[in-house]
Amino acid sequence: MSETLKSCPLCKEKDHNPFWIYKHRIRPDNTFQICVRCGGVFANPRPTEAELNEYYKSEYREQIQGEGKPRPQNFLEEGKRAQRLAWWLQRYIPTAKRHLDIGSSSGLLLNNIWNEYNCESVGVEPGDEFREASKDGLASIEQPVSIYNDISEVPTTKKFDLITMSHVLEHLTHPVEYLENLVNRYLEPNGHILIEVPNLFGEITALIFPHIIAFTQETLWATMNRAGLHPIAVETSYVGGQIHLAPPPYLTAIGRKGQFDAISESREIYGRVVRQFSDLMKVRSEISKRIKDQETT
Repeated sequence: MSETLKSCPLCKEKDHNPFWIYKHRIRPDNTFQICVRCGGVFANPRPTEAELNEYYKSEYREQIQGEGKPRPQNFLEEGKRAQRLAWWLQRYIPTAKRHLDIGSSSGLLLNNIWNEYNCESVGVEPGDEFREASKDGLASIEQPVSIYNDISEVPTTKKFDLITMSHVLEHLTHPVEYLENLVNRYLEPNGHILIEVPNLFGEITALIFPHIIAFTQETLWATMNRAGLHPIAVETSYVGGQIHLAPPPYLTAIGRKGQFDAISESREIYGRVVRQFSDLMKVRSEISKRIKDQETT
């Protein structure tokens, strides 16, 4: 039973126009409209939240890959993404003590961030078979972890200084409210949230079912702001380890809870530029050394 929206799920504006109908040979057609106020692109009509919750338990994986269990291709794709996101995080976050991953899937992002920061790991994964497989996999390498079915099950007694959402926000019926809940109930006062979503201007599959929001850099930035986050960066990015001629298919963003402090932010940017340039020069030096070694052999 689908529902028809009367207002934009991002800004609540009631004026919106037809945008696009994405047709797929297996998945349901996805009809999108665009908000005339904020430019948000959203599915309308769309499944109800209850229908989507039931869909993600098992039917989602069976529809997109033919079975509910993790496959080798899942580990390959998610492993590349997890490595890239863990590296990307180091540009902005030097330390992390407690990490919550929403949509933790096979657990590879939990594992990569645990390896980098030696932090406490907590996941949320609605897919039954993926959740159990990730528990078993992380237990086999002796990584302590708790993985829940829904965010409502995660205790709020101890907050997190890092929350990640990789390819989750585009699936949510109420993305602003979901982020607000994370910011207000789960995030430390100076904590960070990392978000990655499909880029509407990078890949047409940003509109494929069950995506119900298609983000641009501007609408992702505005969504984070509305939820009480100060966006630090919203960048386009590619799949790890691949070279593309097409526009970047992903948007990768990080935001911090709290008010914007121009002075402290400028110091952060200064330190980040120095660190990143220093790392770049080390890589360039190593490449030059290897080239010279090859020339002399």
